[in-house]
Amino acid sequence: MALFFSTRTLRAIGATSLVWILVISVNNILNATDPRSKIIMNHDVSKPVINSDWKRDATEAETQTMSPTSTISLSSWQKILCSKRTRKETFSSSMQSLMPEESGRNIFFAETSCAFSLNAKRACVVESAARHHEDHTVHLLMTSPYISDTNTLIDKLISFPNVRLVAANIDEIFKGTPLHDWNKKLTWASNTKWPIYNLSNALRLALVCQYGGIYLDMDMLTLEPLPLHKPWIGREEMGMPCNAGFRFPRNHWFCEDTFANFLKNYSGKLWGHNGPQLFRRVMEGHCGKLAHISKCRDVEIFEPAVIYPIHFSHWQSYFEPGKGSDWMRMKSKDTVAIHLWNKFSRNNSIVHGDNSILDLVAKENCPLVYAATKDI
Repeated sequence: MALFFSTRTLRAIGATSLVWILVISVNNILNATDPRSKIIMNHDVSKPVINSDWKRDATEAETQTMSPTSTISLSSWQKILCSKRTRKETFSSSMQSLMPEESGRNIFFAETSCAFSLNAKRACVVESAARHHEDHTVHLLMTSPYISDTNTLIDKLISFPNVRLVAANIDEIFKGTPLHDWNKKLTWASNTKWPIYNLSNALRLALVCQYGGIYLDMDMLTLEPLPLHKPWIGREEMGMPCNAGFRFPRNHWFCEDTFANFLKNYSGKLWGHNGPQLFRRVMEGHCGKLAHISKCRDVEIFEPAVIYPIHFSHWQSYFEPGKGSDWMRMKSKDTVAIHLWNKFSRNNSIVHGDNSILDLVAKENCPLVYAATKDI
């Protein structure tokens, strides 16, 4: 491409304008030969270019990239989840499509509050799972249509080769399940105080039952590798299972029965009805009261010490300074994770060096995030 300017034209446009014309022309040439330059120059030239590589060899088909000035078209479910988000600007993001492992070696996390970043406590949870399960893919599903480019903790997480940052497509995830119509009608958001929790309870079932693997809440911090070769659920007390962590292969009988029970008995008005109580109804339908059994058909039902070693009524124990060393020494040898009960502890953080349970656990199991922050 050749550019010719007469002397009169040069005087008219001035030197500064000529420089910009040359820059734009060169960029057009590059765009014609290198498709990668289109992604870079998609950003507003008045703003700094943000590295969207995210340390991963993702193809353009796998990666959703938005410029800081693009207009985001929200799905109907996003309009509900993100209704309280007041930020008007958008940020560069590089999120991938959900591509579960056919082998079932999946660990799913789902951020369903439309957060565009992660606090350090949640990032610590994801790192701990990635470290203890190097042969599993950790899928971090985000419902926000964009991710803050200033959230260095997400950068830390996706530096792990087995962590994928996923742009959650809720409609697609439910499409292959019995909950498709339930979701399409936005039932989870109707006549309820807890739309996020209703959706979350259903979404975790759809993920695990379709693709196989482990689901963990974003306040379930892993201390040891989780059991990987059998279906399991945990219980927070002897007669009450909990759905904050579980593992099933795809199309397991428990999934079929749980979907059916969910649709038959769904209520958006009762806290826990579509989560822990749902698991209890299905298990007791097959095996009677759970208080004194450790297995229902082929499903292991863990003792509370395994992943709920501290009852929710004592959640403050995780944050008490000086109590960490004693707990680490006396905890059950069966404990492989701890549930931080975010419903109660969302405003609590870990202070480096205070020797609380969470301080010591985080330092040992999410050292990258721990080192990157002062308070978790």
